[in-house]
Amino acid sequence: MSTSPDFALAPLLEAFIPVDRDLTTAGVVVALEHAPTPPVSPTVYGGMLYARIRLIGQAVGNLGIDIAHSPSQQTLNLADQTQDYVLETPWREGRAAVWPVCVEGHGHPMKALLESDWRAPFWCCPRDASIRLLIGTHPGRPPRGTDLAP
Repeated sequence: MSTSPDFALAPLLEAFIPVDRDLTTAGVVVALEHAPTPPVSPTVYGGMLYARIRLIGQAVGNLGIDIAHSPSQQTLNLADQTQDYVLETPWREGRAAVWPVCVEGHGHPMKALLESDWRAPFWCCPRDASIRLLIGTHPGRPPRGTDLAP
C-alpha cells in the first residue's frame, strides 16, 4: 500500500493494515491518500476520518472510519468498504473480481464479520459459517483447511 504522508490519517492507516495484507496477497495494488473534506456540514461528519482509495491506479472512492470505534470495528468497516470497491471496480480482463475468494467450489467472496466471541474481525463464508479466516491472514487463493481459523 502506498500512502501520502499525513499523520492525521494514522488511525485509519493502522486499521487498514490487515486489509492491505489481504489485498496484497491477492495481487491487488491499492493506495490510500488524504481525501478532501466531504461536501456537507463538518458536524455531520464529526468524529469521522476519511481516505481516498485507489485501485489499479484509479481513484474509486473514499473509505471512512469513526475514530470512536474500537480498532477491530474500524478494520471491519474498512474491509467491508474496500470489498465493495474491489467488487465494483472493472478489472483489466473485463471480468468481475471476487475478493477475498472463498474455498474451492464456492464462487462467492467471503464476508467481513466481527462477533463478540472473536476479538478481531474475520472473513467468513456466507454459506458455511465454520469457514473463517482472520482479516489479514487470507492466503490470496481459495483457503484450505490449514489456512482456516480454529
